[in-house]
Amino acid sequence: MGIRVTRDNLVPLFALGPYFAFGLLAFAGVAVLLPFAAVPYESGLYRHPLILGVVHATVLGWGVSVALGSLQQMAPVVFGTGLYSEHLAAAGAYGFGIGVACLVWGMVRFAPVLLVLGSLLVLLAVGTALVNVVRTMAPGGSPAASRIRPFVKSALFYLAVTVLLGAALAVNLAANWLGSGWQAAFAAHTAAGLVGWFAMLVLGISYHLLPFFGLTPKKFAPNFDRPVVVMLHAGIGALAFGGGAGLPWLAQAGRVVVAASVLLFLWDTRAVFAPRPTVRMHPMVTYVRLSHLYGAAVAAGAIAFPWLGANGRFVAWLGLAGLFGWLSCAILGYLHRILPFFVWHNKYWHRTDEPGVPSFRHMVHEGAAWLGLALYNAGLIGLLAVAPFGFNVTGYAVLMSLGALVATGNLLRTLMR
Repeated sequence: MGIRVTRDNLVPLFALGPYFAFGLLAFAGVAVLLPFAAVPYESGLYRHPLILGVVHATVLGWGVSVALGSLQQMAPVVFGTGLYSEHLAAAGAYGFGIGVACLVWGMVRFAPVLLVLGSLLVLLAVGTALVNVVRTMAPGGSPAASRIRPFVKSALFYLAVTVLLGAALAVNLAANWLGSGWQAAFAAHTAAGLVGWFAMLVLGISYHLLPFFGLTPKKFAPNFDRPVVVMLHAGIGALAFGGGAGLPWLAQAGRVVVAASVLLFLWDTRAVFAPRPTVRMHPMVTYVRLSHLYGAAVAAGAIAFPWLGANGRFVAWLGLAGLFGWLSCAILGYLHRILPFFVWHNKYWHRTDEPGVPSFRHMVHEGAAWLGLALYNAGLIGLLAVAPFGFNVTGYAVLMSLGALVATGNLLRTLMR
């Protein structure tokens, strides 16, 4: 594929390590809060401050933090350049971490000053990361670079829209300056963030990472990557305008188009489920397969929304399956390869002959990785099975929490070793 890490495109640990550390700590924090958030969830209080805090800690603290760290290493490797500014990356990481902490705590405690401060810090920090990635992405390059460029650029645009609207909504809580327009801003905020940023990024990056990590054939050439980009754009626009203008038929059309784009991607990458020898099975493979299955379930749910969407439990179910199933399993799967790759090359690349230097395959404790995967997904699948019927979910939330803590602890060990 003509893509490899070199001394010139390897980003130092000090620049991107904080993104990964903060993301893992945020997910561990979410794990601690999950059993407590199960109480208002069971009561149908889906806009409870604790639930909103958990959602934003998952989306920003976990998802965006790991994504920004990964992007600022992947862009130099894929596009054959060096990172635009290592110090800008480091400054952005710390600003982002502080901003998310303020925002989430302000949301949980309903402290408008902290909420606004956190939103503005997140806005500035994300801006630094966007500058870094865009300035790093050289024109032309390998087929992989050409394939993922429209996905990455689109995702970065939607991330900028998301944080701008998020800051506007945070200020609105204190000043009520949006008036009735807050509903349109909220619809665009959720569509741009959950679909525009995450779906565009995860699907696009997966087209590169799946063959790069051997989950699909090395010479894998997708058939539908361009239609997927176009359909995602169309679906996001319909979701945002339909939700903001009170046109449910347009919003549903957007959900169907987005769901179709996800299903098209899953068909394009179906080789992920090809039989593999037992010795080649790795937690990453299972995480990614599970992510694809959760994604298919969310897509089916989005299509069925007109019949089930009036039920608040179903909407909450879609959110759980999307955030903690599709998104979190994709992040955990890829992170089990990205993090040891990044840390090993920074710490041990030129010390392979020294005693005590771990091999690449031993950077992550595989037994702990399997345990975390099993506990987390057993809890999540159980929760998704009983939640629509109003049954108690606390036990399953505890199981999820234990799995998430094992997984994050194992990956933090990789980062700190």
